[in-house]
Amino acid sequence: MIIGQVIVRAFGGKPLQRVAVQSANGLVYVVRPGAEEQIESGGTFPVGFPEADIFEFREESFDALDCEWRAGATTQRATWGALTRFRPPTSPASPERKF
Repeated sequence: MIIGQVIVRAFGGKPLQRVAVQSANGLVYVVRPGAEEQIESGGTFPVGFPEADIFEFREESFDALDCEWRAGATTQRATWGALTRFRPPTSPASPERKF
């Protein structure tokens, strides 16, 4: 199940564009864009990040973070602070998937 595109704050502040596929226990599970179908076949597995490190995807925000990272392998706290935190949907009717 695809929840939506997100920006992930990875190790060292590196920005990653990813697709959220599940959320559980304070984690959001993500994969690379285009890899969603490979989950079923076992070709890839989602990686969980804390909800605090997941943001709504906006291309201009990702581009700004990516430029900062490419310029010096760092990103600015203010740039991250301008982003909107991702809020995974809550749906008690949908079964929780185990990867």
